[in-house]
Amino acid sequence: MGSNTEAVSLAISQICRASVRGVLVCSDQCFEVACRANRQQKVRAVVVEDSNDVQAAREQVNANVFCVSPRSIPLYSIRNLFREITRLKPSPQEGWSD
Repeated sequence: MGSNTEAVSLAISQICRASVRGVLVCSDQCFEVACRANRQQKVRAVVVEDSNDVQAAREQVNANVFCVSPRSIPLYSIRNLFREITRLKPSPQEGWSD
């Protein structure tokens, strides 16, 4: 991916077409990416730093786009985040509507 705009567009596209269960976006501006992605109704983007954040985000807001700064964590941790995201299945939250 070349830019944050491209990353956000691709993440939104994949989530809206139900092509994936979750998207991991690596960006130095992860808060901006999450904010822009959350403008789409079906997207619930969060900033994460570890697998505990991924689990909490899925449980609390049923997150489906996860943003991480590659400068804040080592490469092997990003790999572990990817594994955690693909392992968890999103489920509708009570009282929430898409």
